[in-house]
Amino acid sequence: MGNIIEYISIPKVNHFFSLNGSITEGKAINGCSNNIVIRYPKLKFKFADGKPTNREEILKKCYTKEAGKGKKREKLDEAIDIALNFIDKYNK
Repeated sequence: MGNIIEYISIPKVNHFFSLNGSITEGKAINGCSNNIVIRYPKLKFKFADGKPTNREEILKKCYTKEAGKGKKREKLDEAIDIALNFIDKYNK
């Protein structure tokens, strides 16, 4: 029951699939980058380490004034390959 997921991290890559990213001042919606929040059905949430959480804690801990920048997209092709391989693997 449910969807199959895989969590894959490409080392040193930001959310623009770039390697030249840096931390800057700004607003970040998921400032919990070292322990991301995963949303489950029925509005249930857990941190990646398995600790249950809720919307209130997410708002308090994960909305920060620390943002990222860098948009060269050096790892975009790798990310696309990972996504396509996932589809091929489970599309049976």
